[in-house]
Amino acid sequence: MDLPISFSKPITDFDVKKLHQLNWEWICWLRTLRQKLENGESLNDGILMESAIEYFSKFQRKDGFINLSDSYAMPSDARVDFIYIPTVVACSIVNLLGSTNRQPQAERFLKKTLPATAGRNFRGSGYDGSKYMAFFIELFAWGNLLPTLINSELTNLSFHKTLFNCYRDFTQEVLNPKEKRSWGDINTTWASHCLQLMNSECNNWPLLQSSPIWPEFARLFEYRDLVTTMNSGQENE
Repeated sequence: MDLPISFSKPITDFDVKKLHQLNWEWICWLRTLRQKLENGESLNDGILMESAIEYFSKFQRKDGFINLSDSYAMPSDARVDFIYIPTVVACSIVNLLGSTNRQPQAERFLKKTLPATAGRNFRGSGYDGSKYMAFFIELFAWGNLLPTLINSELTNLSFHKTLFNCYRDFTQEVLNPKEKRSWGDINTTWASHCLQLMNSECNNWPLLQSSPIWPEFARLFEYRDLVTTMNSGQENE
């Protein structure tokens, strides 16, 4: 079955433009699936599920991480974009495809892959660390994964601790907002939004529709695509 993706295997030679394109395509794929679900379309398609897991397996390492590149040798900020984010997105996509009737292959995939997503405690690299923590929670929410993460045998104690620490940090920001912020700090609006997502016991779709986080990261990826294009001297396709 054809998938809405341009690349069928890991990107070679650390082609940053292609890596950003593939990363963004996966994120858009996740959003499209969730929108279809909210529009009443059934995602309970065993063939699509098998195709997605087979596709993701081409990028997956033995330790569970999913790497868009054919090499792990890259700067730490690049590992966030091309390993950690894709690992979260892949889990969210598989969870959506199995949202009606979780199939054994989906369970196996999630059990292997979910613990890897917490390898950096859901944080980015350097100054943007806290912002990425919020974005990871947002991506989990798009995949309807947050309820599963909080009460699940698919993850481990270390993962649950990381999730709890995120909740604690968001709560501290809401209760005691910082008067002076450092570059990259999460703001109170973002923290409150993440807490609502993590506390939601019903459909979180209205919260996602009014997300203060998504537009910021959309601009971030568009900016990176522009920078990559300028550096490569090619047209922005």
